[in-house]
Amino acid sequence: MIWMLADPLLLRFFRANTSKFYRGTPKPQPLLVEREVNFITFAQVGSPADAAQYLAEERSGYPNPPYAAFQWANTHLPPKAKVLLIGDERPFYLERNRLSASLYVRQPLLFFIETSSSSTELYQKFLREGITHVLINKEEYLRTHDPLTLSAAKTRLLDSFWKKHLQLIHVDPGTNERDDWDFAFYRLAPSVNPRAVCAVPYFLIKKSSRK
Repeated sequence: MIWMLADPLLLRFFRANTSKFYRGTPKPQPLLVEREVNFITFAQVGSPADAAQYLAEERSGYPNPPYAAFQWANTHLPPKAKVLLIGDERPFYLERNRLSASLYVRQPLLFFIETSSSSTELYQKFLREGITHVLINKEEYLRTHDPLTLSAAKTRLLDSFWKKHLQLIHVDPGTNERDDWDFAFYRLAPSVNPRAVCAVPYFLIKKSSRK
């Protein structure tokens, strides 16, 4: 997808068409839709509301769409926020600076953990990267990622960091009865109120790492 978006002609086409679309042009305009398989398709939609509904709906080739979560972030997070995405590598509609894994980049969180010797050092790495928030797409993580395999020491390090420095600020409820939530937003903080402490989500770490 990166090389396609880097093409000047495609960029000009995208800007021209989406700008007309969002100015309320009465005729349906092509809207670029990012797909899970890393290519772009065109969908005809009639209004911004139709586009939002289309992008938020799961379908074959477009599982666990992050669009609704991104819309919440675009509305509620500060303009200068930087989001670490965990479990989703499709940041196209997130209008905030972000950091995520891809086919060519390993999970940043794992790299930060491996190169930190304490929860404080891990926190400092987040600060140096400018990360202010964390977004987890639970179902997409379960679908596309294996749980992190960490040593007992690294597991304790991550657990300590999570409880001390990540404050849960928003949760999107699960769409299935078996789900407690689909998306979770955390804010990086110097410290977290003991009453608001959250544990590391169970699916992020391999069970054997917790022993």
